Parts: sequence; C-alpha cells; structure tokens
Amino acid sequence: MSGLDFSGATFARSTFVGTILRGT
Repeated sequence: MSGLDFSGATFARSTFVGTILRGT
C-alpha cells in the first residue's frame, strides 16, 4: 500500500462522511 493510495482512501472517506453529514 503506497502513501498515495492511503491519502486517496482518506480523502474519499472524508468526502463520503461530509456528504452524509450534509445530507442529514
């Protein structure tokens, strides 16, 4: 697992959580 993959996964998760909170 490369650092770039980790950053991408973290960014995707943050975006996903942000969308859920905004949709609530």
